[in-house]
Amino acid sequence: MAIRLGKRGIFFTAISLLIVGLMLLSFMTGSTNIATMRMEVEQNRVDLANDLVININEAFIPRLLTVSAYRALDALAFYVSARGETIKPAELNGIFASVISTGNFSSGHPIDQETGYLIMENYSLADNLKRLKAAMSEGHNIEANFNYSKTKVIVYQSNTSGPDNIIVNLTMEYSVDCGIAQWNINKSWSVQVPVEGLYDPLWLYYEGKKIPINFAEYQVNYSKNWTDLRKFIDNINYLKEPDGPSYLMRLTGNLNSSKCCGIESPVNPKTLNFNSEYWGTYIDYCLYSNRCAPGPKNLSLYEMDNITNHTLGKKFYGYKLDPRHYVKFGIANSTGSDRHAGSGQHGKGSITLINCKINETNWLSSNQAQWHSSINGTRARCQHTEGNGKIAHVGFKLRNIDHDVTLFDVSDSTLNGDGMWYYEGKSVHVTYNGEWSLKVTCEDIYGVKTTRNATWLVP
Repeated sequence: MAIRLGKRGIFFTAISLLIVGLMLLSFMTGSTNIATMRMEVEQNRVDLANDLVININEAFIPRLLTVSAYRALDALAFYVSARGETIKPAELNGIFASVISTGNFSSGHPIDQETGYLIMENYSLADNLKRLKAAMSEGHNIEANFNYSKTKVIVYQSNTSGPDNIIVNLTMEYSVDCGIAQWNINKSWSVQVPVEGLYDPLWLYYEGKKIPINFAEYQVNYSKNWTDLRKFIDNINYLKEPDGPSYLMRLTGNLNSSKCCGIESPVNPKTLNFNSEYWGTYIDYCLYSNRCAPGPKNLSLYEMDNITNHTLGKKFYGYKLDPRHYVKFGIANSTGSDRHAGSGQHGKGSITLINCKINETNWLSSNQAQWHSSINGTRARCQHTEGNGKIAHVGFKLRNIDHDVTLFDVSDSTLNGDGMWYYEGKSVHVTYNGEWSLKVTCEDIYGVKTTRNATWLVP
């Protein structure tokens, strides 16, 4: 049966349809706005994650790589000193890669435990990337994962780096996930790490001295200004020198020339506590390799007016140069300075290793002798620029400095090949805390003594 609507019914029906239409339109518009807003939020999140990926690639990893590499190189220099042996050239890259990546050797042993210096702790590449990962997660709820298992590191010097820098290349995979998009990255980076400021492995190895590399920002020319040569020696500044070894060569004990990357520094007899005059060129690699003026019978060594003196303990004590450096520093062009050094002096001894036998097991760095451990022996490697056969006697003195207690003091020990001298006549139980010292004295056949102290703290 048909229903007839009056005028009033038609009016109210039209009004109802209009209201329903407006409601539907409002709902549809709101849904569209929500979807649009959601798309904008998601797009913003994708853009943020993409910007982070760009910053990781272009800024964060190069900066973190430079910091970790700089500290790893210093750690290796102290490792050479603590170990008493330079790093084999074929092993350098692998050891460096492990130390920069994790702060450990490939065996998992932290390098800082070996050296006694906290250099890599919290500063390895893995440590730095973990902090970056945490910052991204906590700050933006964006997850990053770095694949350390496929990391590849290469370290070298070349014409590109020159003597001023060390090139470190890193190849690594990582991913970034913002929840709605994911980036999978396999990328290589290359940074140049400055040599300036690093501790020179040569001085740490031969003398146990922490000498930072600082290049001279002035010309060393004796004939123009002889005080600059004094300044050069006094500060132990460095020059770029193709006949000298590069930084990485110093880590491996290679004192030959590096045309692209060689450097050299003067020998400062006062800073290095020389107690005798030695026959040789007082330039770092020259003195320890005899490359510049070999043999005590070579009379081609020169002393310098206003610099060389023969008073023990004074600056520039016994300072001498070979003909090439004599010309290089402009001394040959000066007047009144051309005098040959006397030939009565001899080569130099060096102590390049000090170890303790801990708990009747392994020979370790002395700093491993901690509370309630036992020191069952001591050993040291004494070398001489004229040959290790020139070493006549080696003595050991073990003390606790804070308690002023001497545990033993022996003037002679036993030679057991390769310049290694041993004393195993008394065992000591570590029951004193504070600072400990093991002093080694090497005496050559000429009566010249060389000393070196290993000190460590027992909490």
